[in-house]
Amino acid sequence: MTDVEHLRPLVDELLERSSVPRQTAGAELFAALNALEPVPRAAVATVHELIPWEHWHLMLGEDPLRCVAEDARALEWRLRRDLWADAHIGDDRPLFAHVIVYAAVEQVRGWGVSPCIRSVGGATTAWRNDPPLAAGIDLSRLTYPEHRHDAQATALRVERASELVEGRVPVRVQSPHLGHHAFDVAVSLRGMDNLLIDCAADAKAAHSLMAHVTEGLRRSHLWREEQGLLCGVPSPCGRYYALDWAFFHCARWPTPDARLTSLAQEWAYVSGQTSAGLGPRQYAEFVQPYNERLASLYPDGTVYYHGCECLDGKFDAIADLTSLRRIHVSPWSSVGRARERFGRDVVLEVHAHPTAAFFTHDRRSMREELRRLLDEAGDARLDLNLNDIHSINGNPARLREWTEAAIELSEAAGPR
Repeated sequence: MTDVEHLRPLVDELLERSSVPRQTAGAELFAALNALEPVPRAAVATVHELIPWEHWHLMLGEDPLRCVAEDARALEWRLRRDLWADAHIGDDRPLFAHVIVYAAVEQVRGWGVSPCIRSVGGATTAWRNDPPLAAGIDLSRLTYPEHRHDAQATALRVERASELVEGRVPVRVQSPHLGHHAFDVAVSLRGMDNLLIDCAADAKAAHSLMAHVTEGLRRSHLWREEQGLLCGVPSPCGRYYALDWAFFHCARWPTPDARLTSLAQEWAYVSGQTSAGLGPRQYAEFVQPYNERLASLYPDGTVYYHGCECLDGKFDAIADLTSLRRIHVSPWSSVGRARERFGRDVVLEVHAHPTAAFFTHDRRSMREELRRLLDEAGDARLDLNLNDIHSINGNPARLREWTEAAIELSEAAGPR
């Protein structure tokens, strides 16, 4: 059989599954929530995309891929994974009948120096960051990244994907970019220990590096806007905003056209997780102003702030971000504190503890955690999430058990 023939039944199933009413119901639930509209209950997201490949033999069997070509195998993997999840997990995230490919964007110039990660004791043991500015911050060594888009290569990727699915579902183009994480980039250049010490002992140097990195990221995003390389594609029905990189939601598509025309229509993913070692005052000085410069590119309420660390002491600074609409509330952050600070002005992306869900909780304690999270959230706008699943502990059935419990308890908690 050819690769197209192997993919054909998967496309059949994608078209069938994506057409059932619950897909539109899930899309509308998340879209309304992200628009700060009333919803009948908290939405539920069980994020299967980050489960390591090594665990998927429990769900898909040993050696599940049949295609030969590399791009066909990548597409087959995503289809088999997502179709299994839709059939066996049943969360609120919609399954859209389309295929996403990435634009052929090449970085032709970087930061002037190159971060290096070296293996320590073997490729499967540990890694060490060798930051190029470890000896000191020298802005004369730094440049701003530049990129080039090969439109012809992008068109060929679209053509090839369309051939693989025989033109039966639309092929959408997603655009890669440098992100919105200035402190993380600065850490890769200077080193975490060095930069944290700079924030205490050499504030001027730390600010100079942060300013340079932020300006480089800002220029990169403005270049994307000029090139029409904006991130976000419409659902096949044209009503919803689908993100390839954001596992947690969809939103209302902001334009009657099929294409975004400005950065303001994008959703931005802002974070600074490597600044977890900074206290609230230092965060407000060394991270928040630079995140704000990037968030200001998105004035229409489409900024998501991500942080797996405890953010309780930093909520006040984060709340000042332009157009903040969603904030990650990890198992290490307080849902109650987030509700007190943000009220109903943003969506709380509330996360259960994935390790507890698979290793220490029985069904009763799993439900107790979910009930506690909902109680602490009060009347806040929120969705319940099980994410960062790095091991399912040999128990794929727990994915559905958690999802069903989260939906049941969110229904009992009532409208938002």
